[in-house]
Amino acid sequence: MQNSGVMTLTAGKTYIIEGDLNLNGGSLIKLVGTGTTSFYVKGNMSAHNDSQLQTGSGFKAYVVGSMTLTGSDQLAGTFYAEGDATFENQVVLRGQLSARNVNLKGNSKVIYDGGEPLLACFSDDFSASTLSNNWVVARSSGNFTPAIVNGRLGMTQASTRQSTSATYQRLFPAANNLVTIEFDQYAHGGNGADGMAVVLSDARVTPQPGAFGGPLGYGFKPGVNGFAGGWLGVGIDEYGNFSGEGGATNKGRRKQSVVVRGSGSGTSGYNYLKGTCKDGADNANGNCLSPTVDSGSDSNRPHRYRLTIDSRIGGQSLVKVERNTGGGYSTLIDSFNAAAQSGQAAIPENLMLSLTGSTGDATNAHQIDNVRICALNSNPVGTQIDHFEFDHSGQALTCNPETLIIRACANASCSQLFTDPVSATLTPLKNGSNGWIADSQVSYSGNTATVNFSGGTTTLQLRNNQASAMRVGVSGSIPSTKPLSETLCRAGSGALSAAACTLSFADSGFLFNVLDTLANKPQQVVMTAVRKDNTSQLCVPSFQKQTKRITFWSDYNVPATNLFGSQIRIDKTAIATTAGAPTAMDLYFNELGETTLKDVSYPDAGQMRLNARHDGSGDTAGLLMTGSDLFVSRPVGLCITPAQGTCATGDASCPVFKKTGEAFQLNIKGVAWQADDDKDLCSGNLATPNFVLANIALGSELVTPKPGNGAVVGTSRYDHSNQKDSNLNSVGQSVNEVGVFRMTATPPAAGYFNYTIPPAASVPVGRFIPVDFNLVSGNIVPACDAFSYMGQPFLAELNIQARNQFGETTQNYRGDFAKGDAYLSAANNKDGVSLSARLRSLGPLPWVAGEADFNGPTEFVRRSDGQPDGPYRALSFGLYMKDNDGEQTLIANPDFNDGQPGSCSGASCNARLIDEVPMEAYFGRVQAGTRQGVATAGLAVPLQLQYHEAGAWHAMNADQCTRLSLQDGGIEFTDGSQSFDEGSGDLALDGNTRIRLGLGPIAPGAMMARAKDGVISMQFAAPDRAVRIPFRIDLGKQPESEQQLGRRPLWLSDPDSLDGMAIFGLGRGNDRIIYRREVMP
Repeated sequence: MQNSGVMTLTAGKTYIIEGDLNLNGGSLIKLVGTGTTSFYVKGNMSAHNDSQLQTGSGFKAYVVGSMTLTGSDQLAGTFYAEGDATFENQVVLRGQLSARNVNLKGNSKVIYDGGEPLLACFSDDFSASTLSNNWVVARSSGNFTPAIVNGRLGMTQASTRQSTSATYQRLFPAANNLVTIEFDQYAHGGNGADGMAVVLSDARVTPQPGAFGGPLGYGFKPGVNGFAGGWLGVGIDEYGNFSGEGGATNKGRRKQSVVVRGSGSGTSGYNYLKGTCKDGADNANGNCLSPTVDSGSDSNRPHRYRLTIDSRIGGQSLVKVERNTGGGYSTLIDSFNAAAQSGQAAIPENLMLSLTGSTGDATNAHQIDNVRICALNSNPVGTQIDHFEFDHSGQALTCNPETLIIRACANASCSQLFTDPVSATLTPLKNGSNGWIADSQVSYSGNTATVNFSGGTTTLQLRNNQASAMRVGVSGSIPSTKPLSETLCRAGSGALSAAACTLSFADSGFLFNVLDTLANKPQQVVMTAVRKDNTSQLCVPSFQKQTKRITFWSDYNVPATNLFGSQIRIDKTAIATTAGAPTAMDLYFNELGETTLKDVSYPDAGQMRLNARHDGSGDTAGLLMTGSDLFVSRPVGLCITPAQGTCATGDASCPVFKKTGEAFQLNIKGVAWQADDDKDLCSGNLATPNFVLANIALGSELVTPKPGNGAVVGTSRYDHSNQKDSNLNSVGQSVNEVGVFRMTATPPAAGYFNYTIPPAASVPVGRFIPVDFNLVSGNIVPACDAFSYMGQPFLAELNIQARNQFGETTQNYRGDFAKGDAYLSAANNKDGVSLSARLRSLGPLPWVAGEADFNGPTEFVRRSDGQPDGPYRALSFGLYMKDNDGEQTLIANPDFNDGQPGSCSGASCNARLIDEVPMEAYFGRVQAGTRQGVATAGLAVPLQLQYHEAGAWHAMNADQCTRLSLQDGGIEFTDGSQSFDEGSGDLALDGNTRIRLGLGPIAPGAMMARAKDGVISMQFAAPDRAVRIPFRIDLGKQPESEQQLGRRPLWLSDPDSLDGMAIFGLGRGNDRIIYRREVMP
């Protein structure tokens, strides 16, 4: 590579060079980005004639052959060479080097331990289509602003009287630092003027370019200030006038030169410090440099410049300027201590770097490229203020301080304020008693005033005892102001402009103070006619005991317009809104020169200015007296009116308004004062159509249920605008909780011209209900293992949540607000035949904080005609929720429909499957048996559990649950001569014979037994004589259900099956008994 060739490497990648790599003639390898980069050279590697490797610590080079570097390069990284490594002419490597032999010549060195820190570098080759945010550009003369032109940063065109600047957005500490600035410079295409400059300025002062032409945008001209805060300016000068003008000390014109000028302010300083031509001593008529700074018509001949500022030694700032015209860098201005030069200001804390370009009556196009800025220490500028603005009356008096409003603007239109703490340096400087008045916010250091404030704006006072002009502004700030920004001012109702920052003070006028007030609330305002006393410089009365015609008009200050025709009133008279057609009043001034403006009011909101004027006539012809005052009119509060959904009762009887999360509309407006004891701002109060306020917080207040949870609103803030004469702003809102709420709006504290508009609340709004019901868990617990008899209670276990739009439990869904009931639906084997009508209703759900944990009985009843059916061996159950609010809140994620065969989907589902395991349901009964045996042995009579299927009864062998008891008359002995003693468990057959009875598989049994394989045996002891013992099972007296107390096992009833008999020592018996025994399986 040669002739300024450039190879750009992207960090984090791997590069392989096949063969040798030779860099000559200013060629450049440049690393862009961060990360480890591997660079392989399969041969020898060399760099000569000021070629450079701009690498970083993550750069790793592997050279198969030898490596030779010459030419004062600084590089970083890790280098491995299989051959020899030779560094010549002040090459500095910060990192690691490994080679067969290492040769360091000409003060070259390798820094292994980091003793000399590596400079952090920032580069820009202007290859993008637009400038990056690292640069802020401006112009102070001409119509060209620096921009990218054909891959370079254009500083001027070849046009007359241009002055431009480009400031790099970074701070460079001026002490204990080392900064180098390199760039390619182009000057061509014109007739040789003027040049450009590299500027280092005090970062506390907002950069502003200096004069056009010879001063190169750094120095001054008569009546034109030099670069604001300038501390050092290095001029690259074609025409030569940077040596001859622009500062307090000059050398005369020196063409084609490079010159360093020192610090300055306004039109003082900017002294000539050092320059080519032996500091300007030689070549008064010829060119100082060869080759020349510009290149005539050749637009592609760059010179590369390097500026070094070394302040690592305390109290010194060593400056050196070098140039490379193709054969390597040569020194133009050797290192000197700029801090020690005569007239030089103290070294600032931080410096900012700017580039300036300038033409005069002669021109050239000026461009730069391949900028590389390296520094030991540098810092980002942080958040900056865009610019400052002032408002003033435009009618300042010499005998009374003028009140101004200052704003720190966060954007170009100042529609957003910079609300963080600000410290701003004010101009003008104090001159005697004239200047800014010190107070709690304004302080002085010498003659320089500084104001400290937050919130984006504050008020200041400025005194000028002379009938003359003063220009106000901000020269610098903390945080810093955007470079090259301009302070703007507004006089009265005029437009913002830099020209309006000049205030003219008059010796006579009107003084009055309209207090900041509530919109539409009248106040009495005393206005005094005054003139300056030439001795005391104070205001003294005028117009004493005279009636004078005074004209009034008002200005809209903030907002600057009013589309709604709102007018200030004085004693019920509407005051004009333009100076061209003011409202005239004849007013009497008392012996103190005072008159009272009665009932001054403004029905709208905003910052207003009331202006007064008197034009003399007769003996006072030519007299002009003016006065004005700025005041704020603010709403008394906000009125919130929901478009729908209000409910005066504010309780659970309110009709449903919305589900949680559903949008509804709030109408909010600012309203004017009506009475001091006004309890309802939405009744009769005028709107304040010009009310504007950003960042009003929205919320809610819980009305009922109480205690309860407040709602989080969907729209937490809004910006109130002034688009309608009603001032109504429609805001979409939602809540995340159940209940009735008042909707609230809370303006920011001190948010309206440092006043706090009171918070507001609406009338009750609601009722809000849940979005859905969610079955968290569910379980069907059959009465006996996997089955239940028809009519037998079984358990439903349900955990249900009432949820909001985010799937969260609505804590307020409880008490009267929890109206949801649960119902079961059922189908067998999902056959589409609904059996839901045969399910007993569940009890009420125990809602607590939006959650119902239900565990209660239900049953699948027999057919209404009592006829047996079934069995149902795959009975599935779904949960159907009824909100009792018009079917608005439904079950979430339904996946079951008892009336649809198979599986349902989407809208065809109306319930949620409770349990994946189906239940079996049987039509059952208990069959009392008849058994016969010998009189001398005991006898077991079966009591069998049966189910009905296909017209016949079958043994219910799966029943291990049913209980039967002899107690409480559960089994009745129907022979009147026989009686059962529950206490002893004996059955008296007659007066003399007793036998033991019991239930269970083994005699003598117990008073109560549980079925085993569907049978409970009734054990009779031997009576030792022939006897018949008939009995009947009374299901209404059998043990209660274990699932539901109070329920007796009537689900086992069958009129033909409850009678049985034990027969001892007798014959076959009648046919009926034989028949009953035969049908038993």
